[in-house]
Amino acid sequence: MLGNGSNYIEQPTKSHDKVTTLKNAIGQDAAKPFYIWANDDCANKCESFEEAKAIRLSLFNEGGEFVHIVDADGVEVVDSEIEAHEALAKAGYFVGTRNPEVKPEVPGAFMVNDPQDPDGFAIVGDDIASLILEARDHLLDPAPGGGDVNCVDPSTSTAEAGSSLVDGEVLGQDADGGLVQWNSTDGVSYNSGQTVEDFGASNLTEAELKRLNLSTSFEHPSGGKTGNLAARYGQHAERDGQHFTLLGAVDPKTYDSHECGPMYSIRFVDGVEIEAWPEEVASAGLAQSQVDPLCQSGHNPT
Repeated sequence: MLGNGSNYIEQPTKSHDKVTTLKNAIGQDAAKPFYIWANDDCANKCESFEEAKAIRLSLFNEGGEFVHIVDADGVEVVDSEIEAHEALAKAGYFVGTRNPEVKPEVPGAFMVNDPQDPDGFAIVGDDIASLILEARDHLLDPAPGGGDVNCVDPSTSTAEAGSSLVDGEVLGQDADGGLVQWNSTDGVSYNSGQTVEDFGASNLTEAELKRLNLSTSFEHPSGGKTGNLAARYGQHAERDGQHFTLLGAVDPKTYDSHECGPMYSIRFVDGVEIEAWPEEVASAGLAQSQVDPLCQSGHNPT
């Protein structure tokens, strides 16, 4: 369970998730309840994603390693707020409960600051999600190329090229930052009114990320990453150390995901594909999770 509760961050009642339907890492609707993994443990679970994010952040600030949220199907769930926090933490910034010595003249229960520089960046307030997103926008480098967007213009494409676009596919952004998407039924593009934060950067494909010049700002949560296999549990020992490409998360309905947590499909350079535990593909930058002993014997990745 969550530590001693001393660092627990109670979220405001209003939801900060602008995504109409919360999606997991493989693009499916995230199923409740949500489990918060930390230090090989998932004792914390809740029905609210807002509460799950609060627990996740508190566990992270208590020194938890590999802290992440999975849904009832065992698939990781990430939104723009979590992505922003991960980027800020990687850059060395603290996000969490307010230190009264930081900007004492400003009211607020939470803060984002540079703990190594007392005179450096710091913001304080009561809405932690807004603080995280504001700090990200202020501190992190803008998209390469000065923020220009590579928007596909379907009107200049051939019918054959247009037919290759998927319904709802993101083509680019308008001048106000709204996403331009494809309507395959009518064969026209439209402005959905959503921003990248509304849509969720983790829901964008690699092609869409490149069109938005976000490919170096946001890392897609599953497919496309590479690493070297760290064979565990006596499986695929002959592949230990071999280079692989991550294809995506395994369908949680095909194994005991409630007990085991997420699993991933990978492909080696010789074309062979297998399923692997998060611990085995951690070199690709994925969060690790505890593998239940029953899973080791009851499910043998192929």
